[in-house]
Amino acid sequence: MKYLVSEFETQQIIDFMAPYMQADPMGKEYPVTSLYLDNDDMAMFWSSEMGEKNRYKLRLRSYSGFDGAPIFAEVKRRVDRVILKTRVPIRREMISALLNDSAPSHVIVDHRDNEQHIRDLEYFREIQSSLGASPRVTVKYMREAFMCLDDEPIRITFDRSLECLPTTEYTPRIWDRDNFWIAMNHIPTVMEVKFTDAYPSWIPRMIERFGLQRRSLAKYVECVRTLKREQYPLHQPEEQYT
Repeated sequence: MKYLVSEFETQQIIDFMAPYMQADPMGKEYPVTSLYLDNDDMAMFWSSEMGEKNRYKLRLRSYSGFDGAPIFAEVKRRVDRVILKTRVPIRREMISALLNDSAPSHVIVDHRDNEQHIRDLEYFREIQSSLGASPRVTVKYMREAFMCLDDEPIRITFDRSLECLPTTEYTPRIWDRDNFWIAMNHIPTVMEVKFTDAYPSWIPRMIERFGLQRRSLAKYVECVRTLKREQYPLHQPEEQYT
């Protein structure tokens, strides 16, 4: 469940959550950088823009600002109101091979002996191939994350400072924090409540107390809208295909 909140509201909500939640042990605040793939028709953008109930997103994602941090190949699938994700760590030096389909999956994954990782990467590649998906946009933001104190599968995140970069060809520099990013200042903090089957009773109390209105907002879609409006290229120049 997603909500748009001001920074003032964010701090109030964090105070309210304090008896139930703790900072993510992996790091309370960290940068998230995602390279989104799509095809020339921008099929995944339009499926989300048009509100299709069953849709996919393909992305390569880093959850750290450190050089050498893991990169994950992710499929984010929506089935009606349920979000399903697969995530597999891949070797940084093999990203180009993945995008160009020039190496087998067991060479690309970070743990070659993990059969589930290989199957998950094959799933990613199947969708990538069937759609003809390639790099389009890199999206980044800072995430503040919290987990439930009693080990319930509840996670609440606050994503701030959304920025993007048109990316029609992969280079290792896309993970560079010093790139010329396009700030999405019109998007406030995005709060997400993530759960498996149900959530505890204090969450609806929190939603009611702060008058939170659930929103449908996809960061990739918002960034593509902005880049289209500003007439940034989202396709490679024609001569690069020859």
